Amino acid sequence: MKNKWIVALAATLMASALPSFATEATDNALFKGTNPLGEALGKPIYANRVFQHGYHCWDPSVIKVGDTYHLFYSRWKMVEGQVNNLAHWMTTSEIVHATSSKLLGPYINVENPAISAKENHDWWLHNPKITTEYNKDGSIKRYVLYFINVRKGAIAGTSWLYSDDPKKRWGDPLPNNRGSINQLPGDTDHEDACIWEVNGQYHALMTDMSGRATGGKKKAVMHWFTDAKSGTNYRLYSDVSLGYVHDSVTFAEGNTERYYRMERPNVFVNPDTKKVEAFLLSCVPSEESQSVPTEGASIIIWPVNGWSPETK
Repeated sequence: MKNKWIVALAATLMASALPSFATEATDNALFKGTNPLGEALGKPIYANRVFQHGYHCWDPSVIKVGDTYHLFYSRWKMVEGQVNNLAHWMTTSEIVHATSSKLLGPYINVENPAISAKENHDWWLHNPKITTEYNKDGSIKRYVLYFINVRKGAIAGTSWLYSDDPKKRWGDPLPNNRGSINQLPGDTDHEDACIWEVNGQYHALMTDMSGRATGGKKKAVMHWFTDAKSGTNYRLYSDVSLGYVHDSVTFAEGNTERYYRMERPNVFVNPDTKKVEAFLLSCVPSEESQSVPTEGASIIIWPVNGWSPETK
């Protein structure tokens, strides 16, 4: 597969420091003290977590093609003996392709890696996102894989690979009428955006970097949606997170594990019903709960009971 992907384009990333607490966001949350998506989560299967000995597994993204689910994720080498040390993501990160006949897994790696620095002009690859591009008549045009290029001390930009010749390029940022490139109220800082659309309204899961939406600094997953159907005017859906640092997860098998860090949220949305059927999260195990010292971050997949965002 890797020989079929063609590197298409790179664009410079932009980042800014955001000093103030986003009371505008929390005050206007649609749901306060509860999270409907969290309430729809079932128990994940511990045996189906995606992991590799000696590596951290990160950035899950999944699509369904025919009867097969395709999972793309990044992996990078662990620091030996330090399960909580994520230091090598800029110097060894590459993309893995795994498949399964079931959404909840287990997933088997079919390209391990699918793309590494060797195929990417000596730049390592991180944070992949796989998506489908459609023709105007609704038929599938091609599959697109997005990722960022990284080297030690540098993030080059966002690139994507096409399954055929590229015919697109970056456009100008969308206006948000606030004099800022940040689309979120109160200039809330955020990371790891996962975005999907339901009936013309856009929804996003993100990591709450400074705790301005949920109170947990770089601890939480927050959910935003477009208050208007423009795709540019976002409102906080819930002030309750879906995952905290040092949270415990109870699995279907009955065991409970504690995690040092939980980031990189993603969902699988059924393209026909528009229902969310799975929630994915990258989880770094805490030292005290980790039975296999060589296992780093794993990707945990929660079943979701056919949930679709409710708006008022």
